[in-house]
Amino acid sequence: MPQGGQSVDTASAPWLIREVPLAQPSNMPSGAVDIDDLVVELEATPKGAKSIAKGREWVAQTFYSDRASLAALRLQHGWSQAELARQVGTSQSYIGRLETGLVDPQLSTIRKIALALDVAVAELVAALSPETQS
Repeated sequence: MPQGGQSVDTASAPWLIREVPLAQPSNMPSGAVDIDDLVVELEATPKGAKSIAKGREWVAQTFYSDRASLAALRLQHGWSQAELARQVGTSQSYIGRLETGLVDPQLSTIRKIALALDVAVAELVAALSPETQS
């Protein structure tokens, strides 16, 4: 309300209308495909989903074999963050924050993740511990 407790007649008040772009223009070269869009497209078919899962398993073996982490455990199953989130009943963004150490999960969440990944709770706690991540 304006000063003095008076109300404003919104029917006669001036309005400022501004056009807001819905999306930022892409900096991708012509003909390029966004990797996230490509993965979604491939995972839409059983054969593509199997190939993407095998690729994730390869990434776990090749790049994460020397350390334990939630990402490594997830990738060993061929799962995306979104798939682990679906298995556990949480969001992909929460799994991402767990993997980067930005949140401390509750014990009930640790149990659900350990069950989904078929690992011992102690193994998952070790994988989530900052001192074991590099």
